[in-house]
Formats: sequence, C-alpha cells, structure tokens
Amino acid sequence: MSGGRQPVRVDVFSDVACPWCFVGFRNLQRARADWDGPPLDIRWRAFQLAPENPPRGIPFAELVETKFGGPERYARMTAHLVAVGAEAGIPFALDRVTISPNTRLAHAVIAAARQSGHAEAVVGALFAGYFCEGVDITDPDALVESLRAHAADPDPAGLVAAALAGELDASVDADLAIGAEIGVQAVPVVIADGSRGIVGAQPPEALRQLVLGEFGAG
Repeated sequence: MSGGRQPVRVDVFSDVACPWCFVGFRNLQRARADWDGPPLDIRWRAFQLAPENPPRGIPFAELVETKFGGPERYARMTAHLVAVGAEAGIPFALDRVTISPNTRLAHAVIAAARQSGHAEAVVGALFAGYFCEGVDITDPDALVESLRAHAADPDPAGLVAAALAGELDASVDADLAIGAEIGVQAVPVVIADGSRGIVGAQPPEALRQLVLGEFGAG
C-alpha cells in the first residue's frame, strides 16, 4: 500500500503506432499489478513517429516495401517483437494493419480522455485496436467504434468530436514541444519525477526500480 506517501510523477512519451510502445504500456501495467510503492501519477504524452504522414496516413504495404524491404523481410524483423508481445499478453496481428497513420488525431483523443479521467484505458484501446484488430486510427468513425467496443470511455463520440474540433491541439502541441526540448528521439520513454528516465520497452522490474529511484543503482 502507498502508506500516505507522495505520488511519483511518471511521464510516458509514446506513439500509438509504435509496437514497442505497446509492449512498454503493458509492462508498466504489469509493474503496477502488485505494486506496494508510492502512488503513481501517470501522464501519457504524445510523440509522433511519422508526423509527415498525411492526416489519413499511407498504405502500410507501401511502408513495408520502402522501409522494411518487403513482406518476408518484415515478417523476419518482427518475429522477435511478436514473441515479446506474447509474453506481455499482446496478441499482435500485424497482418491486419493496413495504414501507416498520422497519429495526431489519436493523440488528441488521448488528451481529451485525460480530462475525463480515462486516458490509460483509451491508450490501451488505441494500441489494441491498431495492432491486434486492424483498426484505422485515422478514421474518426472507426475510432469511436473501437473505443466503444473496448469500453474505454463513457463518451467515445464526445472524445473524438473534441479532438476533431481542435480543442486539444494545444495539449498535443505542448507534449510534442516538451519531448523535443528534452531530446526524445525514440520511444517509449518513461521519466519519473522529471529527473530520471529510461528508453525502450523495459521489463516490469526495471520500471519499478525507475519509479523508486533505484534504476542503475549498484
């Protein structure tokens, strides 16, 4: 139990189109499963892997050819990811991914969910929708349907409407600016108390050590 201790602020920079960020998300949840440390104040912060993509993204098959050298090479490259994901409880279905998205809309939806207190559930739904179910997370209607199917927020249509209206643009821009200022270039990045951080999909024990200020000790 927390025993009245002060909460530890945890900033998580990630992109919902980043599979290793999904693994990191699940590992952080696993780290908290039997957590007896101080309370955690987690902030899910926006980062974009492909901000240059058009709003509705590009065909993922095109990315597989141009960046990964074709389907067979892509399958070999992602075999380890799929295995690690399975250990974390993620049933990756990468063959269902059809879009390499611009994740700006998705991040605005997450920012809206902060206000309703359901950010973590929405982040999880976006990850699962994209990587396990083939949801086009650039499609507002598909977003609403997926968030509703995952029961991520009581008003998924309201979240998406607020994001489309530009009401969360300032929040997303602020996250992106903070990431740029502190030099975030690869995600996930987890920062505890604004002073210590780790990069990559770290295992649960490493995340516990980070929060407690013990990572790298000894």
